[in-house]
Amino acid sequence: MLLLLRRLSQHGLAQLAPALRRPARVPPAMHPAIAVALGPLGVPREQPAAFRRALATAGGGSTRADADAELRRIHVALADAFGEDKATLADGRVQLDLGPSIGYYSISSEVSGRPAVPKILLTSPVSGARWYVWDAPNESWSSPDDGHHLVELFVRELMHSTARYVNL
Repeated sequence: MLLLLRRLSQHGLAQLAPALRRPARVPPAMHPAIAVALGPLGVPREQPAAFRRALATAGGGSTRADADAELRRIHVALADAFGEDKATLADGRVQLDLGPSIGYYSISSEVSGRPAVPKILLTSPVSGARWYVWDAPNESWSSPDDGHHLVELFVRELMHSTARYVNL
């Protein structure tokens, strides 16, 4: 690590050094709530029904207004990274059109179920359609199916398909 920091400063990239000294966030696969989804060989297995129910009902502190605020936050970051012509927010839906070679992303919110739980739907040309609900302990929108966090999956897919980092 020290060698990497020295080389960064030699090449005039010393401003990156503080970011490297910060402790890294735990990757989703290492998170205790998600680790139960891996079998003994690290192969994903079906989430237990109790985990899916707990995650789906964790939206108790979250409202439709919170989901809409998240959509606005995502739109601002996408418009900053790709431009207003590619990232639009209309009728409660964020759309990112990356052209015919990549496709388009769509993010919308809805409230459904009993009790009423706000959900965010991400439609991606890479991973398809996925629902996310508010996960209060992690303070993020998480998938009740596999435990992925909306922002982490979305940013990772955009980095792979466009080679751009979206700061969410």
